[in-house]
Amino acid sequence: AVIEYVNLWRKLQLVALSDEPDHLSWKWTTNGVYSASSCYRALFHDSTSSPCWKLLWKSWAPLNNKVFLWLAH
Repeated sequence: AVIEYVNLWRKLQLVALSDEPDHLSWKWTTNGVYSASSCYRALFHDSTSSPCWKLLWKSWAPLNNKVFLWLAH
């Protein structure tokens, strides 16, 4: 535990802090501002939609079976 403490202390000595106030920036937009639509685009970026999924969710199969097939994919 002492060695881990010393290693952590050494790493913390290398951290440089500034006096500037912190700010939040959303990396998925060019202006850094969060929006629900930018979050949606970030979540589904490069995802493809298959007609099979629409058939699965609209089928008469029990919900637990639908979820199982969706998770198994």
